[in-house]
Amino acid sequence: MIVFTDLDGTLLDHSSYAFDAALPAIRRLRAAAIPIVPATSKTAAEVVPLMERIGLDGPAIVENGGGVIAGSQAGPQSEDYLVIRERLEQIPETLRKKFTGFADMGEDGIARATGLSSEAARLAGQRQFTEPGLFDGSADELRDFLDALNRLGISAKKGGRFLTLANGRHSKADRMSEIAHELKAQPPFVALGDALNDRAMLEAANIAIIVRNPDHDGIDVAESADRRVIRTSQPGPMGWNEAIQTILDEQGP
Repeated sequence: MIVFTDLDGTLLDHSSYAFDAALPAIRRLRAAAIPIVPATSKTAAEVVPLMERIGLDGPAIVENGGGVIAGSQAGPQSEDYLVIRERLEQIPETLRKKFTGFADMGEDGIARATGLSSEAARLAGQRQFTEPGLFDGSADELRDFLDALNRLGISAKKGGRFLTLANGRHSKADRMSEIAHELKAQPPFVALGDALNDRAMLEAANIAIIVRNPDHDGIDVAESADRRVIRTSQPGPMGWNEAIQTILDEQGP
């Protein structure tokens, strides 16, 4: 068994970022040597301190599947990130100037754009694999911008106000199989998430746990012959604990 989990709103409380309510289940997983793998949009610089607080020392999927880090190693910028920045400078200037990436903004600009504190903005700006940013142009200009990037092998994903660029196409779901293979983990593969950007990860799992999100109606993930779907009655870490405890009870000692 292996557990892949989203962080914000799933393992972490959406408002306080606390995880205490999930500790009983976390302790049981660790006692059984079952890996817990964070899968998040956060950067490695943001995730490593969280993992240390929670007591996790295995791999993590960061930047929405853009990359994988091993334990407490945040590491330098990857070749993928450098390629993204190089490709941005290869598109027509009229389109390039419409996009302001995190690297263009700097820490103060990231803080203003996201509402994060200065320290949180500093960590969010330490990109290794992907480049989020804001596009200030018309729908036609956005289409031309995306087409130009696509011809250079750069993909883009819209999330809220931000457009996130990646070298190629990677997702949390893609990284799940890589990590499970690397760790020689045996099924069931369990995934927990609370938002639409977790859907592919949930669909790639044998047990998909949809953690209740009070802000929306939830995610539509279908049951199948090889996928069980569980919906928690509680949000955040309380729901996380509820579902994992149930699964561990079913699995037996």
